[in-house]
Amino acid sequence: FCGCPAGRVLKAIGEIGRTGYVFPGEKPGKPISQNTMIYGCYRMDYLGRQTMHGFRGIASTWANEAEKYRPDWIEMALAHDEEDEVRSAYNSALYLTPRRRMLQDWGDLIEGFIVGKAP
Repeated sequence: FCGCPAGRVLKAIGEIGRTGYVFPGEKPGKPISQNTMIYGCYRMDYLGRQTMHGFRGIASTWANEAEKYRPDWIEMALAHDEEDEVRSAYNSALYLTPRRRMLQDWGDLIEGFIVGKAP
């Protein structure tokens, strides 16, 4: 893992247990439920003010407005399927290197907000 904050978190999670999931659920071999993250938002008093889709929308808007990331990379990072079935059948690209750069940039931005050095 990288030495970035997200990399440190993932390394710590990996040391806690090897479940195959970044966010393992309470049931062995299962991920957290679809509602776990939103309930966390509610506990932090974000009820009615933020949704998980809203967080994804913020990330998508940031990446698109940056104008340095291809739409394919952004959509793949959001786990969106290719809408064009023919293109999907022929294009197996994962775009791992540019997606890593994009997500590192996103992580750097978030870390900047945390430490008070955001743009």
